[in-house]
Amino acid sequence: MYALKMNKITSYFLVLVFFYVTNDTYLGAQELKPFALVELYTSQGCSSCPRADQYLSEIIEEAEINNQNIIALSFHVDYWNRLGWKDPYSSAFNTQRQYTYAKAMKSSNVYTPQMVINGKVEFVGGDRHLGSREIQKALGQQPAKTINLKLISSIANKIVVDYEITGDNFNEDILYIAIAEKGLTTKVSRGENGGRTLKHDNVVRVFETFLLQKGPKGLAELVLLDNLVKENAMIVAFVQKKGQKEIERAKAIPLI
Repeated sequence: MYALKMNKITSYFLVLVFFYVTNDTYLGAQELKPFALVELYTSQGCSSCPRADQYLSEIIEEAEINNQNIIALSFHVDYWNRLGWKDPYSSAFNTQRQYTYAKAMKSSNVYTPQMVINGKVEFVGGDRHLGSREIQKALGQQPAKTINLKLISSIANKIVVDYEITGDNFNEDILYIAIAEKGLTTKVSRGENGGRTLKHDNVVRVFETFLLQKGPKGLAELVLLDNLVKENAMIVAFVQKKGQKEIERAKAIPLI
């Protein structure tokens, strides 16, 4: 009788072990799930950009419907501002990021709308055929790193994010953390889009850089903009090789 009870207990213990091991393995597989990080370089001053902005919104919507691991970001550049309309979401940093891509991809100029997938390939942002092809190609490639991301503090306009990255060789890696906001609408009164009401999703409002030489885990503090609607925002972290080269992993979580 004693032996029988021990066997039952042992069997129950083994079932529990099997459950946790397989569950951890499943979670690990989820973390290693292929991804596509879509960057759109755009401007409210560019008449060709609204079509690309709409395409980015469609990518976001389809990814949610189909449960695809696609993260899309809209970077508004500032070099169109001199032509009659200042894009309220534009920044010199976004422009510099695009120029760094041009250098990495051996291109002599920058343009809008431009789409970049996983830091590897670029094309005209409104090209749905190329966009679909390159996104599907990215979703077929296994990532080399994982990112664990957790919001641990949100007080007033400051947040603290806990991050941990797994993988090898962080010497050439940079961690970027962005706050992106969806559902933005602007009535443009001047410039090439004068008289139009433009809509944007996942616009990068905050963007910070963290070097990983000191270690692949830590805390990141970000200051939010006063006019940011938290309910419409998300935190995006991604690991990229220096010089705007390959993006090795990306992760997104809600801001609240």
